[in-house]
Amino acid sequence: MRKAVINSPTRASTDPLYSSDCRLALEPSIQGLMDLAIKAGWTPNEASYTIMMLGVQQLELCSTDEQHRLDAH
Repeated sequence: MRKAVINSPTRASTDPLYSSDCRLALEPSIQGLMDLAIKAGWTPNEASYTIMMLGVQQLELCSTDEQHRLDAH
């Protein structure tokens, strides 16, 4: 199996297209994960919901980490 490659950012994080580029970079990997989940027997809705919830958890962790960094200064 070929190892998944995710493109690196090519724009500054302040660029308006930065988020779009990130979405395009992650989309093939997310679609591959969806395909694997569906082949394993999970419904598309359940797999999509779970990926979304895992994303929310990551966002919460990033926000907490950022707040801890700000509080430390």
